[in-house]
Amino acid sequence: MVRPFSIRGFTFVELLVVIAVIGIIATISTTTFRAMYQKATLESGASEVFEALTDARSKTLASQGSSVYGVHFSSTTVTRFMGDTYTSGASTNSVYTFESSILATSSIISAGGNVLFSRLTGISNATGTIYVYDSSGAGTTTIIIHGSGLIEYE
Repeated sequence: MVRPFSIRGFTFVELLVVIAVIGIIATISTTTFRAMYQKATLESGASEVFEALTDARSKTLASQGSSVYGVHFSSTTVTRFMGDTYTSGASTNSVYTFESSILATSSIISAGGNVLFSRLTGISNATGTIYVYDSSGAGTTTIIIHGSGLIEYE
């Protein structure tokens, strides 16, 4: 008995459906990963601001190096410095540069960008709110410097 010749394979429509499904999955995963990346970079930038402030206050209260410490802000960097005056490029500076889409804004930045802490009390010379935000609109994190020198991370 001779069987008729049959060809097995996929039809063009089946291939198009598979390609469309793969495209949809790729689009969803790409946007999800981008959102996760933006959120992580925002959290990283805000965390660096908070850590620079708390570290400067702690070192000042401990009289480490018999000096006061401060934090200098710009829209793209945060720098912990030693002494009562910020000097760009000093060897004792600890500089953190935000990722390209992360920015910071505050009245503190507008007024020179320096926050210093008192050696005996930890009181800061500047109070206010620092907003760390993603320029693509992924979110904003708020850091508040209170008159007592305490730093609040929201």
